[in-house]
This record gives sequence, C-alpha cells and structure tokens, in this order.
Amino acid sequence: MLTEAIMFKIILSFIIAGVWITFATIASERFGTKIGGLIGNLPSNIVVSLFFIGWTQTAEIAADAAHVVPLGMTIDAIFLFALILLVKKYRNLAFLFALIVWFVLAALVGTSGYSDMTVGSIVYVAISLVLFYIAEKKLNIISVPKKTNISYSAGELLIRAIFAGTVVAGAVTITALAGPNWGGIFSTFPAVMLSTMYLLTRAQGADFARATGKVMLIASLNILVYAIAVSVTYPAYGLVVGTIISYVCAVIFVVLFSPLLKRIK
Repeated sequence: MLTEAIMFKIILSFIIAGVWITFATIASERFGTKIGGLIGNLPSNIVVSLFFIGWTQTAEIAADAAHVVPLGMTIDAIFLFALILLVKKYRNLAFLFALIVWFVLAALVGTSGYSDMTVGSIVYVAISLVLFYIAEKKLNIISVPKKTNISYSAGELLIRAIFAGTVVAGAVTITALAGPNWGGIFSTFPAVMLSTMYLLTRAQGADFARATGKVMLIASLNILVYAIAVSVTYPAYGLVVGTIISYVCAVIFVVLFSPLLKRIK
C-alpha cells in the first residue's frame, strides 16, 4: 500500500528525474558521438531510482535492489544493440521492437528473482564487450564529430522530461509494491538511451545515433561501477553519503576510460 509519504516522494522523484535527465541528455548531444556517448551514460535515472527506493523504504532495500542492476544493464545492452542494428532501416519501428525485447527480458529476470551481483556483473561485462566489438569491427560504425545544429522544441523537451520522470517514479512505485528485485530492474530502464537515440535519429540521422549508441555500449560500464558502490556504501554510510561516494566512483571510471576513446573508430 502506498502511503501519503511514499506518494509525495514518488512525485518528487518524477520531477527531479525529469529535469535532471532532460538536461543531462541535451548536454551529451553537444560534444559529438564519442564524448556524447560517454557523458550520456553517466549514472542518471539509476541514481534517482535507487536513492528514492532507499528514501521510501530503507538503505538496505536500495542496496538489495542494486544487486540486480548488472542483469538489468545486460538487458539494456541488448536493447541498445537492437536499436543500433535496426534503426537505420526501420526507424520508429526499431524502437518498438527494441522495447518489446527489453520488456520480455526484464519480465524473465524479474520473475526469476535471481540477483547474484557477481555473476550478473561478469555476464554484463562480457556481453557489452562482445556487442561493442561487433558494432566496431563487424558493422563498421564510425564515430561522428560534434554537430552544432541540434535544436529542440519546448514540446520535445517536455516529452523527454515526462518520460524520464515516469520511468524513475515507476521504479520507486514498483519496488514499494513488489520488492527490490523488480525495482532494481526498472531502475535500469534505458530512459536515457531510448530518448537520446530517438532524438538523435530525428535531429541528426540514424548514422549519428548509431555511432553514439556504439559508445554507450562500452561507456555504460560506469553504471555497473555505481551499482556495486551503492551495494556497499548505502548500508555502511546511508543514502546521501553513499550516493556521493558511488557517483564519484563512477566519474573516476569515466575519467580513466576517456583516453580509450581515441582508439575507437
């Protein structure tokens, strides 16, 4: 049952996530596909989701939800690769197909109750690297320099904010009703990936979107770093300090990863 306090925090999570993710994705699209893909996959909706899961329940429950994040990110990687494969030929239908794939796989993981973080992390890293290799070497997707002609209408920005906010608020609600395993899965719903790929396809074309998505496949490893840090720091230090430490860990990973971008086509 959702109390008034939980409802208030769900609404607050909707507002914060909508504003945050909207600005984060806009910023990422200004720096070209390499840097854009890296910035675009900094932890965003997962930060708000896990924080509010802890706020509405306990830090320990949020830490438990973080255990299933690697499996959720594995699903995200498959979702993103499906878009990379299909968006050039099928445009909007590619997004529908990729979402169907995501929900089917999420249902399988969610109903299984499996949440071993170590196994999930190994599976996620392996699949992400394989899919990135295919995109880089087999599909021969080339990075694109930054473009300056990106513009958004007020309606597009509002839709992005509503979409992102709904996803995060939904994760909080689902966890309150069904437990941390489902909340962990929905905290990794690819709101940033989906909205970024969709808007880039519309504004810059499928090739630009695919090049950004290729970088996101490998850059999303920082979210794994964040989730692992949350599983340790939330029970030990609480929500606020745990969130700060975990985000710093993810940013450090991104900084260390940045030089590798020069080797990407």
